[in-house]
Amino acid sequence: MNITIKSKLVILVCLLLLIISCFFIGNILLIKRAVLAQEEINVSEKVESLVKNNLKGQLDTISLSIEDFYQQSQIENIKRELTDEVRILQLGIQRMYDNDLTDEPDMLIYTFLNEYRWGNGRYLFAYDADTIANEASGTDSVAMGNSYDAVDEKGNYYARDIVAAAKQNDIGYSSYFFSNPKTGQVEEKLSVSFLFKPLNLVIGTGEYISTLRQDKIDASLQAIGSSRYGEHGYFWVQDASGHILVHPNKALIGKKNPTSEAIRDGLNHSQETFIRLAESSSSSDQVENKLIYARKILPEWGWTIATDTFESDITLIQ
Repeated sequence: MNITIKSKLVILVCLLLLIISCFFIGNILLIKRAVLAQEEINVSEKVESLVKNNLKGQLDTISLSIEDFYQQSQIENIKRELTDEVRILQLGIQRMYDNDLTDEPDMLIYTFLNEYRWGNGRYLFAYDADTIANEASGTDSVAMGNSYDAVDEKGNYYARDIVAAAKQNDIGYSSYFFSNPKTGQVEEKLSVSFLFKPLNLVIGTGEYISTLRQDKIDASLQAIGSSRYGEHGYFWVQDASGHILVHPNKALIGKKNPTSEAIRDGLNHSQETFIRLAESSSSSDQVENKLIYARKILPEWGWTIATDTFESDITLIQ
């Protein structure tokens, strides 16, 4: 069959148009695929950013919730609490002395000083305001006698300081250093004292600052350890060396693990860090990547607080 030149031209043009159309269609498909891929990346980045901000927000909330405990552990606030305790004791001792119906109010006061206890073994002591002789003590560890020349572990005349502080102030403060039986370390002990003029006694009480702070630390750890958010969200605290102080998994407390060490290393030169680690998921029993956010908080306590989420949770949001 003979094909005319005109037919050949028509066929050629159609082929060219078909090729051009295929090219444009293919190009459009490639562009669409690239746009969708970029959109997926953008969505993934936005979701991850939202998740990161959520983790930061959760740490902001829990950090604010324990800030009051931290402030209470500062030395000025510790003094304020001790002052309140001692003022109540001061008032009670004065009332006992004034209202005693016997002929021996002195004996009532001495008995009270030697036997009264509160808190975790806290006790009272008393010195003669002039001679600094030990007149009463609520513990057997203090021998009766004169403490005028008694010194602490650093050579300070602690009894003289206690008496002088009480004479010079309505409520006196002094500090000295002894070995804390709970830690075995020489630590600072804070005393609060007052002058009880009817018996010429300086009455006081003292406690290791670390012990007074420990109450606030324990309360903070308990608050963090019991806090939850969402379906699986929780927090944990570790110290500067990576030892875990509180965690929902009690078996981890007091230990280091790869996660806590990675956080410690990630915070070498910064106050906060995001870390990705592979970890077994309790919900799927599979190893998944985990996004962890950790931040240094409460500098005097040297704490790092952290929380995390599995990447599968990010994917689920997408």
